[in-house]
Amino acid sequence: MSPATSCSSTADSAFRISGASPWRGAPRVPRAIFSGLQLRSRFKSEEQERKFWEAHDSAALIDWSKAERVRLPNLKPSTQSISLRLPVHTLERIEAAANARDVPYQSLIKVWLEEKLSA
Repeated sequence: MSPATSCSSTADSAFRISGASPWRGAPRVPRAIFSGLQLRSRFKSEEQERKFWEAHDSAALIDWSKAERVRLPNLKPSTQSISLRLPVHTLERIEAAANARDVPYQSLIKVWLEEKLSA
């Protein structure tokens, strides 16, 4: 699950449950939207909360009709390493462009890819 009061998040958006408040980086479900099970108090540890959510389905506890979409601009997207074979002269040109901008060449490649994909 995503931070605070979010579920089903992408890199910059998620769903927020009305009236929810953050607690230890996991969803805090307000009692007003429970359909069955009631939590009497906050979890005493992250381990206790993890065990609870492993054993319970949030669909049975949350009224998703009260959810609203929110943006989470500070969430860092997941990354994956790849191996990319480039001709030497192409890599040299990219490195020269990166040096001129005073940025790592891998970062410049990522920026260029994002710009191209967004166009």
